[in-house]
Parts: sequence; structure tokens; C-alpha cells
Amino acid sequence: MPRIPSRAVILLVTGLPAFLVSLNLLVMAVAFPALQTSFTHSSRADLSWVLNAHNIVFGALLIPGGRAADRWGRRRVFGVGLLVFTAGSLACGLAPTVPWLIAGRIVQGAGSALVAPASLGLLLAAFPVAQRATAVTIWGGIASLGAALGPTLGASIVVAAQWRWVFFVYVPIALTTAALSHLLLAESSEPESGRIPDWVGVVMLSVALAALALGIVEGRDWGWGDPRVLGSLLLAVVVLPLFVWRSATHRAPLLDLTLFRIRSFSFANLAVLIFSVGFFGQVLVGILFLTSIWHYGLFIAALAITPTPVTAALAAAPAGQLANRFGFRAVCAGGGLLYAAGAIWLHVAVTAHPNYLAVWLPSALLLGLGIGICFPVLSAASVSGLPRTRFAVGGAVNQAARQLGAVLGVAVAVAVIGSATSAQGLSSFTDWFLVSGLFAGASAAVSLLIGSRSQATRPLHAPALETAHP
Repeated sequence: MPRIPSRAVILLVTGLPAFLVSLNLLVMAVAFPALQTSFTHSSRADLSWVLNAHNIVFGALLIPGGRAADRWGRRRVFGVGLLVFTAGSLACGLAPTVPWLIAGRIVQGAGSALVAPASLGLLLAAFPVAQRATAVTIWGGIASLGAALGPTLGASIVVAAQWRWVFFVYVPIALTTAALSHLLLAESSEPESGRIPDWVGVVMLSVALAALALGIVEGRDWGWGDPRVLGSLLLAVVVLPLFVWRSATHRAPLLDLTLFRIRSFSFANLAVLIFSVGFFGQVLVGILFLTSIWHYGLFIAALAITPTPVTAALAAAPAGQLANRFGFRAVCAGGGLLYAAGAIWLHVAVTAHPNYLAVWLPSALLLGLGIGICFPVLSAASVSGLPRTRFAVGGAVNQAARQLGAVLGVAVAVAVIGSATSAQGLSSFTDWFLVSGLFAGASAAVSLLIGSRSQATRPLHAPALETAHP
């Protein structure tokens, strides 16, 4: 095969799974109202685990998944990850009960955590250094397309068929990609890349996140003084410090704490985590507001929120250029404030009567600008001070911070809006819009601590690595 077409094929084969992973992160929020219709005896708190089970496993396994790909072969781990993702998708599509669906999402999350770092590793290994920035930018664009198309594509499938087909559609794409990767991609590995990270640490982090999310999600329904809620929160408070201690003492920790001695890495990842809480909660609450309060049909609601991911995708590249010129600190803070303005505008202006053009659309555009600026530039800032040998693990920690924010965002959002489904519940939704804006504002404040303008002197090609899953 000629040289240029072969690299085009590599971009396609590695970009398709990135597209699927990105799509999968957003499409379930769009399908959430359909899940409520199918599982009428399950509360929003129960169904929130359909989102969070995936997010917890995905975030906890990203670093081990990347290390496994480097050590045992990126093509091999890529193929295995696609098969695991396929099995999880089939289980979700066939799920007769909510626990079955949650179990399928756990399997999906494990597959995603193998596929995402392996796909990028295969891409980087296939291109010479001089062409990697362009290749990664295209790869990131393919993945960002999944986020941009996620709402309308997911809603179209749910309306035309039902939510189960959202998962069934993944199956032929994932299996075809696995076959193509085996036939067309060369194996690459780094056998001396080091030990696989501590599996006990993986379990500890997963348990702590699950317990924290359970306590937050169920606090409103069970009561904040309920022993189950207090026990869940106590478990998280106990296990998280133990996880940090184990990471500090283990020979191959899941989380390399020495990285946090670097100022830009520490504050950029903290800003990403905080921003992700507001963002991922808003993805869920936005679709529930439009279908429950404004009574939009699912497809119309999906179209209504589409300007946000499209604006985010369009803003990412200019955001990188601005960061190269003005520095990470100013650009990230500005992005957080734009998002905060969009969320607070909804808090102030939205009513029970639909007014899309004057109320929702301006907010959607501001939110999209904030997302398109913050995620890619904060991701680049997080690795800007790292030595080249730590870029991969630094990027994995950044994605894990994003997933931790997603877990907390869904949990906090469900706790704030409760079971509100009518105009009488409008105040619960407007409360969330304020909370989302406050998280973005806090992220902007933390961004001011990242570092000086001089840290942005390195050309900003790195964001494409991280904008794949906004």
C-alpha cells in the first residue's frame, strides 16, 4: 500500500475508536429520559449509575491501560479493548434490568480504558516526529466529532428505534475496527516501559469514588443523616487517604505523586477536575430540563444542545493559538468565566416557558466557548512542565482527573435536581445552573495559579491529545 494511503488508514482505524469512546461519554446523557421511561421503578439516583459506573472504571483504568499497551503491545491491547467494549455494548443492549445495564457499562468502561491510550500510542508510533502534531490534531478532530454529533446521533437512534440500539450500533463498528487493526496496523511496544501500576490502588480508587458518588446521589432521597449515606461518605473519607498513602509508598503506584511537585501539573489538573464537575453535570441536566420543563421531544432537545459541543469543537484550535500567545493562565481563566457566564445566564433568565433564541442559545454558545477553551488548554498546561518521558502518564492523569470530575458532576447534579419533572421543579434546575457556574468560576480561579506566561512558550499541539473526550 502506498505510503500516504497507509497513513490515512492508520488515522481512520485509530480515530474510529476514539470517535466511539467520545460518543459513548455523551450519548447516554441524551438517552437518559428514555431510560427513565423503560425503567419506571428506578429513580434518577439509581439510573445515574448507568453514567457513573462507566466513568469510574474508565477513569481508574486509564493509566494501567496505557502502561499495558506500552508493555505488552499496543495493537494487541487495542484489539482486546475493542472486544471488551463490544461485549459490554451487547450486554447493555440486551439488559433486562438496571443492574444488568450498569454491569454492561462497567465492561464498556474497561474496554474504553484499554482502547483510548492504545489508539493514541499506535498513532504516534506510526508517524515520524515531524508529522505527529498534524496526525494527532486530525485524530483529536475525529474524536471531537463524536462529541459534536453525540446528542443528535444518539437522539436519532433512540427516536427511530429505542435506546438499546445506541449500544447495538457500536458492535459492528468496533468489531470491524478490531479486524482492520489486526490486518493493517503494525505492532509496537516498549517492553522496558516499567511495571503495570498497582492493581490494589485501582480497586481502592474505584471503591472510594463509588462510595463518594453513592453518598452524594442518595443523600437527598435517603436523608443526609441516614446511616447508609454517612457510611458511604465515611468509607470515601477513609479510603481516599489510604489510596494516597499507598501511591506514595508503592513501587509502581497508580498515581505518581511526584508529578504533583510540578506547579503547572498540580493546578491544571485541579482546574480540570473542578471544571468537569460543572460540565458533566450540565450535560445531563440540560437534556432533562429541556424534556421535563420545556417539554421538548428528545430529538428537538438534542438539537437544542448541539450548538454547545459544535462551538467547543470549533473553539479548540483558536484557544491553543491564544494560549501560545498569552499563556495558559489567562486563557484558561477566561474560558472558565465564559462558561460561568453561560450557566449563570440560565440561572437568571430561564423560566418554565420555552424561549430558545433569547435564553438557551446564548447560554449554549457561551458554554461551548468555555468548554472549547478550558479542556484543551488545561490539558496542555498539565503536561507543559513535564519532561518528555512523562508526557504519556501526565496525559493519562489528566484524563483520569476529568473522569473523576464526571463522576462527581453527575452525582452532584442528581442530588441538586432530585426527581423534579415539572414546572414546580423549575427552581431545582435553576439551582443546578448556578452550581455549574460556580464550579466553572472556581476552575477559573485555580487556573490563575497554574504558572507564568513563559510556560506557554512550547508550541501548543498537545491539546488535540486531550480534546478527544470533552
